[in-house]
Amino acid sequence: SFVEIGGKRIKLMPDPTPGRAMAWGGTLAIWGTAALAVGTCKVLGIKTMDDMKRVMNAQLSPLGDAIRDRMTPFKSYITEAPLDGSPKVNTKDSRFAKGVKDIFA
Repeated sequence: SFVEIGGKRIKLMPDPTPGRAMAWGGTLAIWGTAALAVGTCKVLGIKTMDDMKRVMNAQLSPLGDAIRDRMTPFKSYITEAPLDGSPKVNTKDSRFAKGVKDIFA
């Protein structure tokens, strides 16, 4: 790109090429990821790996518990024990499969 200063055209940047675009894109992506990680550590008060373990456990345990509590009913709906008493799961005997058969049969 050119700029005109005092009647003279001055080239500010070299011509854009796919290689340069890829290089700048990669550089900005790495810089942005590093800035996000450093900012997150500052906000959460993480200074050492021990701090990270403590903070992540405190932040993610409630989320994991909530996901487990929400998904457990779906799991029991799809993976019901087979009628013959065998220990392995047979999905054709699940309530989900029976419900689909009732709808489309």
